[in-house]
Amino acid sequence: MAAVHRQTRLGLSVSVLFVVAAPLSALVFPDAGLWLPVHLFAIGGLLTAISTTTQMLSVTWSASPAPTRRSATLQVSGLALGSVAVVTGHEAEVDWLLGIGGALVLVALVGLGLLLREIMARAALDRFRPAVVAYQLAICCGLVGVGLGVALGLGVVDPPEQFDVRQAHLVLNLFGLVGLVIAGTLPYFVPTQLRMKMAPRASARYVTSAVAAMAGAVLAAAVSWSTGHRWASATSMTAYGLALLTVVAALPRPGRRQLAWAGPRAVQLALGLIWWLAGVGAAAVDAARGTGLSSVALRAVIVGGYAQVLVASLAYLGPVLRGGGHQRLTAGFGLTRSWTSLAWANLAAVLAVAGWDRPAAVVLVIWAFEIATRAILLLRDDRTPAAPPPP
Repeated sequence: MAAVHRQTRLGLSVSVLFVVAAPLSALVFPDAGLWLPVHLFAIGGLLTAISTTTQMLSVTWSASPAPTRRSATLQVSGLALGSVAVVTGHEAEVDWLLGIGGALVLVALVGLGLLLREIMARAALDRFRPAVVAYQLAICCGLVGVGLGVALGLGVVDPPEQFDVRQAHLVLNLFGLVGLVIAGTLPYFVPTQLRMKMAPRASARYVTSAVAAMAGAVLAAAVSWSTGHRWASATSMTAYGLALLTVVAALPRPGRRQLAWAGPRAVQLALGLIWWLAGVGAAAVDAARGTGLSSVALRAVIVGGYAQVLVASLAYLGPVLRGGGHQRLTAGFGLTRSWTSLAWANLAAVLAVAGWDRPAAVVLVIWAFEIATRAILLLRDDRTPAAPPPP
């Protein structure tokens, strides 16, 4: 556990750097539009966090030995370098750099799949296997989605006129790669965050069925949306939303005691799920209208949904990974307990969905710097040796 916690601290530190860089890029390079901040956050922030936490959770839940430090570091480093190369190559219009970056991201995803496979091959427990199944399905979506994105960026694909590569790329990455990881984690991680038992209905069969339904809906939506079948794509996105609701239904219902302890973390996680569902609903409407995935749906899912779920999870994981005993754990939870973070997050989401990009970017920068400040304080305190016990 100590080894995998060290690896996770490194990966989440890199993730926080990208989380801060994403809104800053929107302010510094306003002419770049949504592409630059979205890809910095999605590839660098979300995927780095996904890579490191899926390994940590799989090791913890399965009582398996951790991957070697070298393999875990190479995987996260490749993903981070690939993210930088992709955005730099795209903005500078240097195709070879974009291609190398895309290849690094794809190799990192394959590496993550192999590491998860190795963890499960040595697992002592298989109760949480549905989560790892969700991770593997997500990686499959990501390999296709990222591959399409690289081909699109390089201009090497020449699909038929009726095939929209961009829609397939967005659906597979946004709702498949990221969405399936979150959905597969929620039934097991939320009870831990709330200090509760798992809900009785969250059986392995139930969770596996819900995640499989989401994966099937993603595949159907990617194919139907990209080929212009609007009612099929609208139906697929609706099915995705209903499957996500079945995952939410498998979460435990916190009482007053749990809410008082978790505080803003629990509220932020809940609001993140609501924004995610709202974004899925907006995407279904876009599909029914026969248009591409709108910026409203994208902003609701990414800013209101995934960003809040990520930050709420980091607010719990940070103190746990720091360790150091009960007192330090309590102090860490106090440090990451932030109602202002919750307020900045939802204000940014409202501004982004309303199309007020500049104010939204400013609020996101403030939010990101608050997150970074709390992370630095947590790490700084981590280097301070604990006081000796009183005689």
